[in-house]
Amino acid sequence: MRAEGPAAAVDMEIDASRLLVRTQDPDLERTAAARDFYVPRLVQEYGRWKNALALPPGPPRHVWRDRDHGYLGGDQSFELGVERPCLVDVFLLHVGRGRPNRGHWSQSIPLASPHRSGMPCHVRVRSGAVPKAWVVRELGTPDKLHFEDVDPSPMSDDLVRIRVRAAAVNFFDLLQLGGTYQVKPELPFIPGAEVAGDVEAAPPGTGMRPGDRVFAVVSQEGLHRGGYTEVTHAEPGDVRKMPDGMSYAAAAAFFINYQTGWFALHRRANVQPGEVVLVHAGAGGVGTAAIQLAKAAGARVIATAGSDAKLAVCRDMGADVAINYNDEDFVAAVKRATDGKGADVVYDPVGGDVFDRSTKCVAFEGRIVVLGFTSGRVPTIATNHLLIKNYSIVGLHWGLYRQRAPQLIPECTEALFALYAAGKIRPHVGREAPLADAVMVLEEVASRKTTGKAVLTVEAS
Repeated sequence: MRAEGPAAAVDMEIDASRLLVRTQDPDLERTAAARDFYVPRLVQEYGRWKNALALPPGPPRHVWRDRDHGYLGGDQSFELGVERPCLVDVFLLHVGRGRPNRGHWSQSIPLASPHRSGMPCHVRVRSGAVPKAWVVRELGTPDKLHFEDVDPSPMSDDLVRIRVRAAAVNFFDLLQLGGTYQVKPELPFIPGAEVAGDVEAAPPGTGMRPGDRVFAVVSQEGLHRGGYTEVTHAEPGDVRKMPDGMSYAAAAAFFINYQTGWFALHRRANVQPGEVVLVHAGAGGVGTAAIQLAKAAGARVIATAGSDAKLAVCRDMGADVAINYNDEDFVAAVKRATDGKGADVVYDPVGGDVFDRSTKCVAFEGRIVVLGFTSGRVPTIATNHLLIKNYSIVGLHWGLYRQRAPQLIPECTEALFALYAAGKIRPHVGREAPLADAVMVLEEVASRKTTGKAVLTVEAS
């Protein structure tokens, strides 16, 4: 950032491992290693001075300052450590000759007497540990999001702090941005519910340590959680260590879709080997997971999608029959593929006309599982039709299990890990993009241009 005033422009960046000082003025590069600083506020964290500040990993480090004058004078040096990411203000007075920096945990910068001539200029110092995040400050479309620095809050004794490496993009993120989803966080909030990354800190007794590769489900409370960010916090019970060999992108795409599919098929629909499962929107994130889980349960799978490319994805996931609903009536195609019997289980995240038509091809004692309404229309149920055809309609809101029956989540997780280890399920990540491209990716998901799961990635620090 360019400083204001007659002195040189300076960038200073502080992160967990080093203190970087560099000039933006090439004429001053020769003297970049030595400076005179006047430091009236060396480290100020939300208006409070702290003399001994610690930033894991590593042992605590101490900040020396002159309590009477508020600056470091003479031929002193200091180490700058922070307990948590923060913004630091300094004043640059003069760039002069001096000893080279001595580097260890952080660099030691020799400070000469501040009593020199020259007009001080204000320099903003941004911590390299202060994360960037997409923030929702007003409800609406993805273009309303703000990409900004956020305060990730202090290390909590109760939460797991995660350095995010990948964050999943779900269709319900779009609904949440627009204020139409059943979960409505208070503004401002960071969207995104699934992440994968590295543990930075964890409460005792969780079995997690800094550096562990994990994936997690996160809430959207305030600016210290959420998924579209570089650092987030999660409840220990919502964090799992990643299986060996799983990528961060695959891990971010793993949890919600497969948990949803497992609960929908096994707990709500009670799917049995040999039954026929009709999966709508089979090339999406929810659909690709459902196809694999239904096949793993011994079912025959019919999938619908809207293009030849998406039909290829369905077949790659294991679908026995793939129907392009833009080219043919899926009701007739399902009846033809089942000798007129129909589908025992209908997996419907679409709603609208797709739900209405599905009631025409559900089997005797079949089950339609309602998972969402990506079509934009919530259908009306004709209860007399249920009676005449003897089929059931059940709903699945997976998030409610986390609230009402959280003890069931670990059982499902272990079952999914076993299927992954056996090679029977694998997340289909159809789109990867940097975190900075979140708005574009959300628009692609909204326009149904993606297949499988879209994932935002964050480069390692």
